Amino acid sequence: MRQPYCRRAIDLDPAYACAYYGRGVANKKLGNTQEAIADFERFLELSDDAYWQEQAEQQLATLRNE
Repeated sequence: MRQPYCRRAIDLDPAYACAYYGRGVANKKLGNTQEAIADFERFLELSDDAYWQEQAEQQLATLRNE
């Protein structure tokens, strides 16, 4: 699972948006809904990539409807 790698990347660079997205996906798969939501929300704060922002919004919508 990518969770430990993403956590390490965030430790090294807290502004690395992709690590939050990756950890959000991992948390979602592990059933850690609140952690996944927090990760996707943080990703949205940091990212300026419209495509991946849309993907994160879709992930958040799915998580909030569970």
